[in-house]
Amino acid sequence: MPHVRISLRRQNGPEHSRRVSHAIHRALTETFGVPHDDLMQILTEHDDHTFIYDPAYLGTPRTHQLVLIQVVCNPGRTTDVKRAFYQRVTALLQEEANIVPDDVVIQVLEVPRENWSLSGGRVQGEIDAVS
Repeated sequence: MPHVRISLRRQNGPEHSRRVSHAIHRALTETFGVPHDDLMQILTEHDDHTFIYDPAYLGTPRTHQLVLIQVVCNPGRTTDVKRAFYQRVTALLQEEANIVPDDVVIQVLEVPRENWSLSGGRVQGEIDAVS
């Protein structure tokens, strides 16, 4: 179960945020093999004074549409799978939310299963053994 944190500027209303959320989850289902109902996201909208970034970081222009995405998941996906995810997220965000690919920043953080407790205070592997 990936946990996804999405940060963006508050500007376009709830429909825009819904499109961003949907695009990211769709990319996870299509590239990471995440089940459709395996949805856990925190989407945070920020005012200008709480969403601070360099608009030319690494020579890439960034606009007010910048979206920061952090995916926490179990380890094991190859670089090719991650690359496919990054490309799919940027394509879907452009298609569904009109966000250009240069305005998408993604981090994938891999956390071993024993560092997860998704229910009842049990280690994730213990949940799998029971169910």
